[in-house]
Amino acid sequence: MSQQELELPQGWVETILGDIAIRLQAGGTPSTKNSWYYENGIIPFVKIDDITDSNSKYLKTTKVKITNQGLNDSSAWLVSENSLLYSMYASYGLPIINKIKVATSQAIIVYQQPQDLISLDFVYYFLKFMGPFSTTKGTTQKNLNAGIVKNYKVLLPPLNEQKRIVSKIEEIFSKIDSAK
Repeated sequence: MSQQELELPQGWVETILGDIAIRLQAGGTPSTKNSWYYENGIIPFVKIDDITDSNSKYLKTTKVKITNQGLNDSSAWLVSENSLLYSMYASYGLPIINKIKVATSQAIIVYQQPQDLISLDFVYYFLKFMGPFSTTKGTTQKNLNAGIVKNYKVLLPPLNEQKRIVSKIEEIFSKIDSAK
């Protein structure tokens, strides 16, 4: 392959996910030994099965809720809506966009993009189809970790091109759905 064939289109850059994030951080899980962290909880708490059980691009509900005490006494943190949640353990490499404020387990890393520079939908599809499956760690159970995810290479087009790519992907999915 010649050098010209390796060049990116004009305006595209090769970067890493950590460099195009305003926040890229895993969550934390309040101790399950303390029932008061969960009983009468009001904060939706995302676990891997909330992502794997979803047949949607968007997360609108969770099976478990935690209390403010559970949030404050753990490394969990409140994630604003319209962030990208990405599974790192067990069923790794699955993205979903939350449509509600949530906290997440340590098995999920949260990506928040700089507004008006990066399309969250573009990052969603990039990770969904180009995820770092060849860079997992582990012997019996493959996993990702925050360092791997932060250093994952991304081929990033200009914002308008990101939006066109997302639009085309969604148009194709819509045709597939209507064909079913």
